[in-house]
Amino acid sequence: MIFMTQYSVIQGSLVIVRHTGVLITGRPGTGKSMAAINLALHGAVVVCDELVRIHKSDDGTIVGEPVKSPALIEVRGLGIFRLQDLFPTATAEHCAIDVVVELDRYDADLDVGRTEPETDHVDFFGTSVPRFRAPIAIGVRADTLVEMIVRIFKTNGMIRY
Repeated sequence: MIFMTQYSVIQGSLVIVRHTGVLITGRPGTGKSMAAINLALHGAVVVCDELVRIHKSDDGTIVGEPVKSPALIEVRGLGIFRLQDLFPTATAEHCAIDVVVELDRYDADLDVGRTEPETDHVDFFGTSVPRFRAPIAIGVRADTLVEMIVRIFKTNGMIRY
């Protein structure tokens, strides 16, 4: 357990993809939990799902961890399960949050022809973390977009290593 004095709780999933802490946010039904599950099935590590407690560590790192222990994950249509039971070798108790990926429903008026990502930053306790909007169209896998965001933007330096 990490001790803290100031924290925030955010709805989302927290995963480690290619050594990068990714906070996946978005409205209900956008696929946050399924993205975390699919990422874990392909080598990522899951920290938590549904509610993420966020705080700033003594060294200034923004850290996320489960609100409840043991950490749970919902598999829509099947139930709620302990993360450790589903992914015994692919879980972590906490991690740094290096990037926020906001899953959003595809909007033809906004997203048609878009070749540049929609990016900004989110402020956590005075620390700026890059945020990327990922429009999810029918047939698009959210986990693929999350991994591509990490790969592309680590390469160009928008996400720290």
